[in-house]
Amino acid sequence: MNNQYDFIKSTAFYPYVILFLGSIFVLLSSPLAPFANKLLGTDADPNVYIYCSEQILKGKIMYKEIFDHKGPVLYLLNVIGLLIGGGNTTGIWFVELALLLCASIFIFKSVCLYADRIIALVATLSCLLLLFPLLGRGNYSEEYVFPLISVSMYYFLHFFKYQNVIKKHFAIIALCLMCAFLIKPNFISLWTAGYLFVFVILLKNNKLKELIPVILISVMTFVAVCMPFAAYFSYTDSWADFKFCFWDFNRGYSDISISTILLRTCRRFWFPGHFILSLIGRVHIILFVFTGIIYYKRLIYKIEPYFIFCTIVLSNMMISIGNYDFLNYYIPLVPLFALPYAAVCFFVVRKLAVNPKLIIACFFVLISFGCIVQVGDANKNLDSTKELISFIKDNSEESDQITVLTNACWVYLFSGRESVSKYAYLPLVPAGQYGVMTNESYMQDIVDKKPRLVIIIGMSDYQYESLPGFTEILDNQYKKMLTIPKTGYGCWVLKQSQH
Repeated sequence: MNNQYDFIKSTAFYPYVILFLGSIFVLLSSPLAPFANKLLGTDADPNVYIYCSEQILKGKIMYKEIFDHKGPVLYLLNVIGLLIGGGNTTGIWFVELALLLCASIFIFKSVCLYADRIIALVATLSCLLLLFPLLGRGNYSEEYVFPLISVSMYYFLHFFKYQNVIKKHFAIIALCLMCAFLIKPNFISLWTAGYLFVFVILLKNNKLKELIPVILISVMTFVAVCMPFAAYFSYTDSWADFKFCFWDFNRGYSDISISTILLRTCRRFWFPGHFILSLIGRVHIILFVFTGIIYYKRLIYKIEPYFIFCTIVLSNMMISIGNYDFLNYYIPLVPLFALPYAAVCFFVVRKLAVNPKLIIACFFVLISFGCIVQVGDANKNLDSTKELISFIKDNSEESDQITVLTNACWVYLFSGRESVSKYAYLPLVPAGQYGVMTNESYMQDIVDKKPRLVIIIGMSDYQYESLPGFTEILDNQYKKMLTIPKTGYGCWVLKQSQH
C-alpha cells in the first residue's frame, strides 16, 4: 500500500518538475542568468527598469529624481531582484524564474479544471514555447504581469466552473489586478472581462447578494496594495511627480480616438505589421476556428470560451491604444491560449493516437532550440558595446555624470556612470506638450551641469530638431573622440576649457 501511495505521489509531482525545467530553459538565454555576460544588449526598456531601480537603491526618489512612466510595482520587483543578488542583476533573473514558474503552475492548474494532466502539461508547455519569440531577453513589464494574469485566470475559471464565491480567491484576484494596474494600466483586460462575467453569472443565478463580499474584499485589497506606495509618495513629496509620469505622460502619447483604436484592433488580429506577429496571429485565428468547429457543441462548460474570446479582444484593444507594435506587447495574451491549445492537444492525442510523451519531448527540443537561437542573438555586437564602455571608463571618473541619447540606459549600467539629468533617455516618444516640456528640462540640465561625456546612439534628424540648441552646444563645448562604424555609436568629450 505504501509503495502504491509513493508511486502516486511521484507521478503527481512530475508535471511540476517538467514545468520548472521548462521555465529554466525559457530564461536560460537571458544575459541576466547565472554565469551569463549580463550584457542585456541594446534592448531599451529592460535596461531603463534596472537603471531606475539601481538609482532608487542609491537614494534617488522615483518619478521625482528619476523619470520613467511605468508603475511602481515594476521597479519594486527589480529592486527586490537587485537586493537578492546583492546588487548583481542575476537576482532579477531569479525573480523572473520564480514568477514564470508560478505562471506555469497556474496555467497548468487552469487546464486541469477541464482536461487530464497530460493534456494540461502539453498545453502549458505550448504557452512556454510561445513565449520565446515574444519575451526577447526578458525583464519587460509584460513579463511581470504574465503570472498575475495566469493566477487570476485560474481563479476566474474556478468560479465559472463551480459558480461559488470563495472570498480568498477574489482577494487574490483583486491583489493581482491592483499589481497589474500599478505596472501598466492597460494590462487589466482579463479582470475587466472577469468581473463582468462574475456579475452576469450572479445576476442570472439570482445571487447578487454574493456580489457584496466580492466588492468589499476587492476594495479592501485595493486599499491594502496602494497604502505602501501612498506612504512612499507622501513621505518623499512625490505625488505630483508620480501623477505626471504614470498618468499624464502616458495619456499624452496614447490620446487617440476610439475609431482609431477599433481599426488597429481589427488589423492586429490578422496583420499586426510584424512578420512574426502576423504569423503567430494567423496561426491562432485558425486554431480558434478549428477548436470552435470541432469541440464547441461538445463543451459542457460554455462560459469559458466567451470569457477567453472577450479577454483576447479587450487585450488587443488595450494594445492598440499605442501606436507601436513590439513583440513583448503580446505576452499577456499567452495564458489565454492554454485552453485552445488543450483542445488541439486532445484532438492530436485522442483522435490521432499520438503518444503525449513524444509531444512533450518535441516541445523540449523546440524550447532548447529557441534557447540556443536567443543566446546567439544576445552575443551580436558585443565587441562594439565593449569598445564603447571601455572608452567611457577610460575618459571619465565614476563620479562624473554623462548623458546618452537616445534610449540606451544600458550605457549607464555597463559603465557605472550616472545620467546628468533625471531624463536618462531622450528624446522621448511624441507625448504632446509633455514631450516638449521634458526636452526643455533636459536641455536645461545639459547647460547647467555640463556632462563629462555625450554619447549618441543613432539619433535621427527629427530627434535633433526636438532638442533646440543641442547641436550648437555639442559643436562649441565638446570634441568628438570616438565613432564606431555600423552601429551609430558616437562619443563626445567635454573640452578642458569648459570643464
